[in-house]
Amino acid sequence: MGSGASRKPNEPGSTGPDLDSADIPILPAADAEPSKDGSEGCAGCSIPDAEDRAITVQQLQELVKHIEAQIKKEVWVAPGAVKPVKLKAKSVNLYDVVARLVKPATEARRCSYVELVAVGPQRTRWFVSHWWGEPVFHFVSCVVKHSEQRRLGLDSTYWVCAYANNQWDLAYDLAATPAESSFRRALDVADGTLSILDDAAIAYSRVWCNYEMFVTLEKAQVTSHLFDIYTFHQHQPRGITDGISEGDKRGSSWWWEDRKWNREKNFPVKLAEAAMRAQVQCAEASVDKDRISILNAIVGADVNQTPPLEHERYDFVNSTLHARFALATLKLAVENELPLENYIRVISRSHTSRVDLSFRQCSWQPAGPGAFRSQ
Repeated sequence: MGSGASRKPNEPGSTGPDLDSADIPILPAADAEPSKDGSEGCAGCSIPDAEDRAITVQQLQELVKHIEAQIKKEVWVAPGAVKPVKLKAKSVNLYDVVARLVKPATEARRCSYVELVAVGPQRTRWFVSHWWGEPVFHFVSCVVKHSEQRRLGLDSTYWVCAYANNQWDLAYDLAATPAESSFRRALDVADGTLSILDDAAIAYSRVWCNYEMFVTLEKAQVTSHLFDIYTFHQHQPRGITDGISEGDKRGSSWWWEDRKWNREKNFPVKLAEAAMRAQVQCAEASVDKDRISILNAIVGADVNQTPPLEHERYDFVNSTLHARFALATLKLAVENELPLENYIRVISRSHTSRVDLSFRQCSWQPAGPGAFRSQ
């Protein structure tokens, strides 16, 4: 997602000052022979439309292998860090990868990373909204698990801004307004949005992520656009899917809900509760101009004016997003015997008109008449 696209050079976690090229692993030139992992030596291509620069699951897996191989051969240090810290493969985040791999690899051609590893256009199937600060290993694990659960295959495509946007010409891909940006164009052609949350839900404090949620939730009201939520928790990717997933549909339909519950019951409830506190109007951006233009885009105002502090469209995004999490994790809250008052309040304040819930397989049992109530 866009939370990292315009980060200032010396901000913590940023790409920092220019790195010594001798310290950077450079991928072979575009005319080199293709390698078996696809991340090196690929002849590449030119893809003019950013929405056609989604990355495949297999290409993401190959990228992780390449990171692991490079970090074994040489020391990676977090760019811009006040105190240099040697990075480990599983802690490398997207700021690190863009600085030490994506930009060096694409410098000669001044293209996006996808144009370096693809052989032609790769149309967006799923749009990924996330924070650049999470470990890339966690991110890719979530995408792989999502593709398995949705039965999409290794060639399924996910739009990830760091790999789809040309890091050498971000102004072109970001465009003059959010509505014209590569993010919006990719969202408009995607079947759904995959929101990958870090363990503190920082993603929802970033204004580009909130813009992506705004577009996603609006589209979901009038189209079949799906909204899935994944995170990496207790050494495993955990996900909540929008409805019954293709992976749940095995055998008799009687068991589909049970499979969904067994798959989703380990999603961290505390993370969902953190997401239920997100406020779009309080979101931050590395460049304040982005915050101003995005908040104005959400409320439907001129992108250059001072955005309002409160607005009904902020309320729409907040209440709809909160209700999504409340409905998705209400059964988990019951299972863990958590107070339900906030869940019920969040759902009642949203635009939700109908709620279908099944508590089958839930181990919690009411202690007596009236035991199932908000506390």
